[in-house]
Amino acid sequence: MLDLLQKLICFSLDVHIWSGRKKLTPADLNLDGEEIPPEELASLGAKKICHPILLSRFQALRRRAERICESAGVRFLGGFAIPEEKAEEVAKELEAVAADFEAEKQEFLKCYAENMQAWLTNLPSRWRTMVEQAVESPDHVATRLSFGFQTFQVSGVEGLNSGLEKATSGLGDQLFREIGQASRLAWSQSFQSRTRVSQKALRPIRSILEKAKGLVFIQPSLGPVIAGIEQELDGLPKAGYMEGRDFHALVGILNTLSCLDNINLNVEEEQKEPENSSDPEESKSEGSAIDDDGTGDDPVVSAKEANTEVDVESVFEAIPEPGQRQTIVTSPVTWF
Repeated sequence: MLDLLQKLICFSLDVHIWSGRKKLTPADLNLDGEEIPPEELASLGAKKICHPILLSRFQALRRRAERICESAGVRFLGGFAIPEEKAEEVAKELEAVAADFEAEKQEFLKCYAENMQAWLTNLPSRWRTMVEQAVESPDHVATRLSFGFQTFQVSGVEGLNSGLEKATSGLGDQLFREIGQASRLAWSQSFQSRTRVSQKALRPIRSILEKAKGLVFIQPSLGPVIAGIEQELDGLPKAGYMEGRDFHALVGILNTLSCLDNINLNVEEEQKEPENSSDPEESKSEGSAIDDDGTGDDPVVSAKEANTEVDVESVFEAIPEPGQRQTIVTSPVTWF
């Protein structure tokens, strides 16, 4: 089983993004110890010392890096296992993200003082001093914004391989899970509540197949599935909308791919909400998201655009309890 690792390059993303927040203390609200519950029962939350939308550019770049790794590899040991033949391409794409991150960082720092003043000016006067006293210097913020990645290969240690063998043996199931998740996402974004789709709807399906083909040595049973889907896709129109039988053939393909994860498109899909970082001043890359247009790039907002009226809810942010939300996904079950 460990022989698989010789065909994989591990990528570890090291992305740090300043949260623009600080812990809210009783002193900020002029409260004494008798007015608030003990920390074991509840916490006050955080105060925002920077307009959150100004940091969205960095979050978009983090998601872009995660999608680059997800498109070619599978999550493994806290990072991503990428087929050796695709490692160089992935590294080049991540280097481009790193360059964009650095450019955005310099632009953010250049406008930092102006943006902070705009944020403070529009805060309610009652809370302005509290936030102003917490504003960090540009030099400090610069240390909290960074993007990097490391590449390495994994090999076992004789006599101490049990944990690594277990993780490696789970790569096939993880690949099935990721294919299933991507298939359900493609359904919800492009197919749900529709009776026809454009050629653009094929892009996520082809991306899933490209990933599966690159990693088929991890899960050889994928080979016949990929071949059958490609044969079905070859029979679809090359231009125009796909509806009727062609549309249902695509739904069948998505059903097939989602069922690799032992879930089809007719069941409830549970998605966990991300938990807040324990450090309110910094967040680190751990997840991924795909926006509706497939790019995930958030708009870059200037200081002028961020200079808007701010109310109390914009200053304080409660820390919610970890929870789950359910998304109901329904579709016709059509197999090819």
